Amino acid sequence: KSLPLQFPIQSETIVGTIVIDKIENLQFKKNKISSYITITGHKLHIVTSIAGHNLRMKIGTLTTSFQCDTTIRFDARRQTLYLRPVITNLRSTDQSKTDVASAVVLLFNNRELPLQIEKLKPIVADTGTKLLSLSMNVSDIALGPESVLLKITPRIKATRKQKNGIKNK
Repeated sequence: KSLPLQFPIQSETIVGTIVIDKIENLQFKKNKISSYITITGHKLHIVTSIAGHNLRMKIGTLTTSFQCDTTIRFDARRQTLYLRPVITNLRSTDQSKTDVASAVVLLFNNRELPLQIEKLKPIVADTGTKLLSLSMNVSDIALGPESVLLKITPRIKATRKQKNGIKNK
């Protein structure tokens, strides 16, 4: 996936959408990704309750940047990469919204965020009498200094072709 990348807000106190606009100074370290991230919150509202009545305070749009060190965990069965960011050096472009920026960042700080891994497309080769299909699943994702290691489990299937164009196994 590419940027911008939208993340849902899962909170009862803040409503709206968060978009990752920019990732800078991306560094892969042993078991950690380090980067400087800029996010924008759109149609933000703070929800509070006073005397049994829910009140929504409109914040609008908010852009903030921060340093982020992220650890990962991969669930091969679900094909999901879980990111756990730790956020520091928060900077809001609108100083009057710094407290709101802190609240938005707290929604992500040190919490696991799921990122679904898209299925890899199979490679199909025609050998003349057979069709070979090579399917691949990601079995693990690991981080090292300046590297991301994808462990892939291949599965090969051969299908015999008939002369009339219908495939047989």
